[in-house]
Amino acid sequence: MKLADKISLKLQQYVCQGNTDIVIPNYFVGFYEMDLFRLLQSGMLWEYEIKISRGDFKNDFKKGSKHILMSNKKGHCNRFYFVTPKGLIHTNEVPSYAGLIEFNVCENGEVGLMQVIKNAPMIHKEKVTLDFYKTIAYKLSFRERSTRAVLRIQAFKNAERYRLTKTAPQN
Repeated sequence: MKLADKISLKLQQYVCQGNTDIVIPNYFVGFYEMDLFRLLQSGMLWEYEIKISRGDFKNDFKKGSKHILMSNKKGHCNRFYFVTPKGLIHTNEVPSYAGLIEFNVCENGEVGLMQVIKNAPMIHKEKVTLDFYKTIAYKLSFRERSTRAVLRIQAFKNAERYRLTKTAPQN
């Protein structure tokens, strides 16, 4: 499993901790992707952006409009967090509209404890609408159908390979 996937799973466990929020990895909202999307029961939306290198962190600001919106107290999310390995970035590098969560990477490659280093401030207090919930449901159902279609194709190819090896003449 890739490090980014391990981080995402650990982050999902960290933010859920027994609550009933909706948590979705790799979710597209409008024109950009959220590494982790968390919709609280209150209707507030929190975004978590995973960064595993300094270059990755710096490149995030090239996305421009997303960060411009948040710096102007607008955008999709109410709170925004960067999630990085411990010591990758300093708190003074974190924009005023963002928070910072750090984690350790253990010697065996596993992701260790996560810790909030800087709380994310409230960017705005606008809650998501019913239409937004419908959009989420539609996108998730499309993603599920797409995933199942890929799995069906893989299963068919595997079955076909198996069939060909069983019917191939033996030398």
